[in-house]
Amino acid sequence: MTWLLRGLESFRRTRPTIELELVNLAPASTELPESLDLAVTFGSPMDARTRRIDTLYRENLLPVASPELLARFGAPKSPAEILTLPLIHDRHRHWQRWSHQEGVDLPEGMASLYVTDAYQAIEAARLGLGVALADGLEIAEHARAGKLTVVSERGLSGDRSIELVSRLGATRRDASVGLALHLKTFIREQRHGLLPARPPQ
Repeated sequence: MTWLLRGLESFRRTRPTIELELVNLAPASTELPESLDLAVTFGSPMDARTRRIDTLYRENLLPVASPELLARFGAPKSPAEILTLPLIHDRHRHWQRWSHQEGVDLPEGMASLYVTDAYQAIEAARLGLGVALADGLEIAEHARAGKLTVVSERGLSGDRSIELVSRLGATRRDASVGLALHLKTFIREQRHGLLPARPPQ
């Protein structure tokens, strides 16, 4: 979640004296340590009754490619044309779900690149190796810098939502509440204006 680091950095600019500690939890953790003031999780943790849970957003996976790749192959005008471009797959196999959603068969024998993680797919797309299905929030910075282009608004909803978990009873005077509000605003701003003006039909 590179967007989280960008959000923390922008928060630090508004609160330069605050001390932040970022801790990684074990995958599929069912409890959150009491020492944590705030957590960002995929899905709600098991101890949701003892914490406040706010949904930050649900992943929306969009087809993205580099401007150089689109200049070489031409901008696709339909979901079927997107699938004729070199595709980048990660371990989640989102292209299979996307093609089924669009009612288009995934072509066989096409040039493809297979990577393990989503961040690798994003980097490969940025380097012009193909089209990746990537979360709009994760590619927002690349899109605004002109390094990636969203080629269709026909996104694929992710399996899980991104949740913000905070202490019950926290007030606006608490730094964690300020950070929570900042992250919500940051996400809204990052996602705004990402979709292309004329998506493939």
